Amino acid sequence: MRLLKKILIVTIIFISGQAYCCDCKDLGQLDSLRLFSFNNSELVFLGELIESDTSDYSYTFQIIEVFKGETKTKLIKGKSFDSCSQFPSDKSKWIIYADYREAEYIDISQCLASRSEIKPICVGCYTLPPPLSPDATQFEIAESKNKIKDLLDRAKNDWNIEIELLRKREVK
Repeated sequence: MRLLKKILIVTIIFISGQAYCCDCKDLGQLDSLRLFSFNNSELVFLGELIESDTSDYSYTFQIIEVFKGETKTKLIKGKSFDSCSQFPSDKSKWIIYADYREAEYIDISQCLASRSEIKPICVGCYTLPPPLSPDATQFEIAESKNKIKDLLDRAKNDWNIEIELLRKREVK
């Protein structure tokens, strides 16, 4: 049941990336997206989401570590400005690639590599296994679950590696 929830979450992430009509440039796999995200963001940091408000689509991060740019406080506010804005809702640690849109708010583009520790798969970074047919065998179902588990494990490992690359300023 737990794996089924993860499958559903991954599916929702990929569907929601297309549902908002945001036209993101295909940058290929994770390495290319990391480099593009770093080079095209004013602020890059590791932070913990402490608040998200769905009434005005605003959020607040507590900054743990800044890799690029400057902030004056340990708390930073952001909000969704348009269809390409990402609205973080997972109360966990995040790698954030953002730009300042208003004096006190950041904007996180869903086209960049920002993602949470608990949902480390970014849109377009990995090749997903094909969906199962309605008449899939038990073997095919088990095989698909194993592929998704391996993908989630790989994404989590890549998330941790990315933090180390950012610390060394060696985003590749």
